Amino acid sequence: MKNIETKTIITNRLILRKFKIEDANEMYHNWATDPLCCKFLYWDVHQNLEETKSIIKNYNWVVEKRYS
Repeated sequence: MKNIETKTIITNRLILRKFKIEDANEMYHNWATDPLCCKFLYWDVHQNLEETKSIIKNYNWVVEKRYS
């Protein structure tokens, strides 16, 4: 199978795009440090921003709400 680059997909309500390292700050402060949110994930609550940046490097997709 050929490795294809993650392509951005835009719909009327959502944008599916590749994670960027710039997303780490929002991820860390909005949910990666929330014990209730991380309860059902395969990692523990992030202890610092560097940990979040490290995790992001392994992900392909981020779902972003599209605002009109």
